[in-house]
Amino acid sequence: GKGLGEILRLTGVSPEEVVVAGDERMDVSMMQPELAQHAVCPENANPEVKDHVLAMDGVVGKGISGQGIGDAFATLSKRHGWDF
Repeated sequence: GKGLGEILRLTGVSPEEVVVAGDERMDVSMMQPELAQHAVCPENANPEVKDHVLAMDGVVGKGISGQGIGDAFATLSKRHGWDF
């Protein structure tokens, strides 16, 4: 989370513009509302990560690793009407 916080400070990007992806417990530190408003993870993520992502109204993707992240991001993008 510290690294992401520093990036936001240096760039001026707001948490509303940030999507984070993770699969391990240590990734939860960057999945905080003051750092990122959106989160995704693959279906093979640690159960704590999946619970945290869902609590943030994020998406658990269908598929493992990168495939799951891509699926989750596509679903989140469609939900919010993002064009990518």
